[in-house]
Amino acid sequence: MYDLQIRGTVPQYLHDRKRELQLSKEEEYARTHPDPMCPPGHALLPEAQRRETLEKLQAAIADYEAQLATLPVRQCDSLAYKHRKENLEREIYELDEAIKTFSKRKVYVQQ
Repeated sequence: MYDLQIRGTVPQYLHDRKRELQLSKEEEYARTHPDPMCPPGHALLPEAQRRETLEKLQAAIADYEAQLATLPVRQCDSLAYKHRKENLEREIYELDEAIKTFSKRKVYVQQ
């Protein structure tokens, strides 16, 4: 289980327990003292979820940019071409704004 310690040293299990207590104190503090920057009715998005969302947004924007790149270079006057190009550019702009939001260190989401 635990290795024998040299006399006069603190055993490893006590170091582990101290670390566990410190983590639980930090969690308790975070639960009882809300973030002052957090708007009412919002919660802080967990870091893992923020990164996952950011990766999905970056993949989506790469897909839309690839679709935009496949459009013909020559100027088409057809209405369908114009709508498709406008829609792709609008989606890219919206995704770019979302990436800016999720690139921040703290992201608050409405509950």
